[in-house]
Amino acid sequence: MLAVCRHRSQWNLNGTEDKNLQNIAKHRVRFEDAIRTFEGFTFDAHDDRFDCGEERTLSIGMAGNIAVLVVVRRDRDDVCRIISARQATRSERK
Repeated sequence: MLAVCRHRSQWNLNGTEDKNLQNIAKHRVRFEDAIRTFEGFTFDAHDDRFDCGEERTLSIGMAGNIAVLVVVRRDRDDVCRIISARQATRSERK
């Protein structure tokens, strides 16, 4: 199921520096930039591609009118943690 959402959550980037550096090396997207995706509307869907023991959401949205990003995140008690972020593929942008 796909939903259009506007987010007002808090972000927790504590303890994610190693993961952020790995994400930059792999996808060339910083978590700090990925958070900008949630300043506007996103298209959200439950991420059930892998059984990772926690509920994850896949969001697609604009990061500052510059790039369309795909952000996988975990929400818990109104605090969000980014799992990964990358530029959207051509088909995802459509």
